[in-house]
Amino acid sequence: VDDNALKNLGAVGIIRLGGGNIQVVFGTYSDMIREEIVKLTRKEILQIPFYSPVQGHMVPLKEVPDPVFSAGIVGNGVAFIPDRGEVVSPVVGTVMIVYPSKHAIGIRTKEGLEVLLHVGIDTSRLEGKYFETFVKEGDEVVPGQMLIRFQIDKVKQHSKSLATPMVITNSDKVKSWSFAPFKAVKKGQASVFSVTLKEKENFVSPGGTHV
Repeated sequence: VDDNALKNLGAVGIIRLGGGNIQVVFGTYSDMIREEIVKLTRKEILQIPFYSPVQGHMVPLKEVPDPVFSAGIVGNGVAFIPDRGEVVSPVVGTVMIVYPSKHAIGIRTKEGLEVLLHVGIDTSRLEGKYFETFVKEGDEVVPGQMLIRFQIDKVKQHSKSLATPMVITNSDKVKSWSFAPFKAVKKGQASVFSVTLKEKENFVSPGGTHV
């Protein structure tokens, strides 16, 4: 701790409390300083919760049987093994893209996070067979809103895996990640994971995402 720097900022006293804790006394200005700190904290720390897009089991992304996802090449996040053929929105946002094969949807949150939901592995080659979508590009969505229905038995039979990644493709905008236990989840279950964003002023979202 630089005592001289604190004094130059207006500190009238510095008390070392032990255990790595100190108290800095700013006198009558302390309430004003506290308010400014709270304002800065609220501006710079943005936490976004994610809801479960399916009913099934949440698993670490590294368990997805596809190196593009498991190695985090597309982005960081989690994956799910669905029990039912329904996918709902995990966030509040705008649909960026609905893939022609209907197996994947991209959503941009109001904070600029770009979220990719990808049903199954090697499902693009099904060319939309067994899938039905309920949104189009430009639609506003909220958590729990239906995005995709699919014939789960058919997709399981004709694809490599039912593993369904949910990743943030512009993960460089995320400051920290918090994951719930990897276990059974319900469709629309709140806060299966959350992220804390970097400073708002540095948050510029590029257009588009890809698989």
